[in-house]
Amino acid sequence: MISTYARNLILNWLLTTDAVTRPTTWFVSLHVGDPGKTGANEVDTGTDADYIRKAATFATATLEVSPTTGALTWTGDVAADTYDVTHIGLWDAETGGNFLQGGALAIPEQMVASGSIVLAAGRVISSLT
Repeated sequence: MISTYARNLILNWLLTTDAVTRPTTWFVSLHVGDPGKTGANEVDTGTDADYIRKAATFATATLEVSPTTGALTWTGDVAADTYDVTHIGLWDAETGGNFLQGGALAIPEQMVASGSIVLAAGRVISSLT
């Protein structure tokens, strides 16, 4: 689901002459529930002390989708609670920033203490649908 922020950015770029500043960096987040249009349910450092958003790059869009060009890997803290990642999000900053888009993982991933989650190149796909 595309966030309200991103929808407004797209519409202003397409339909007005307003100066629109597009993001120049993108970060993928892990979520334990639907992030909706705001980025809700993101994993936090209270659950996993080592959690951070991961920088991502995307391929040129074709057929209305743009996949990531490299793998993204998260490693759980040695004392991390076990949690199930059901959704991912896309942000314009490593911390804070603007939530751009989110969606469900086709296959949820489980993080355990000292474990890892790897989303292979192309598994994260952005689209406007």
